[in-house]
Amino acid sequence: MRTDCAPELLAARLTEMAADAGEGTAEEGEDVERELLIAARNALGAKHVIRVCSSELRGEVNAALRRLADHAGELRAMLDFSGVSLAIDDQYHLWDSGFVSIPHDFELASFARNLKALEAGTDDAAPEPASSGAEQSEV
Repeated sequence: MRTDCAPELLAARLTEMAADAGEGTAEEGEDVERELLIAARNALGAKHVIRVCSSELRGEVNAALRRLADHAGELRAMLDFSGVSLAIDDQYHLWDSGFVSIPHDFELASFARNLKALEAGTDDAAPEPASSGAEQSEV
């Protein structure tokens, strides 16, 4: 940049550079998420593992996918995931679609308990209405 650059041109250039940097970061984030989705699906032996919640929650979703992959052995010991479709889906948009909805902040113990309920065919795995907008039932 020249020292006599008009402030509007400098601001436009800096905005353009920031947008370019942000685009690269978003693409890298998508690549990491895609790899984690595949890793969780393969580790569990599931048919599908997808994210349905906002991309603003990408960090939390990635942490959930890592937990699924890291504890896949324990989870597979409880339930055969072949043919199962899982969705990180905090608002249960996919409920009754054949997907098992999982909030991004699930706890392993609750998830395991609800898996057993699913396998037994009981209603214990159905989400309970949230008492506030911030709390969700875990599946």
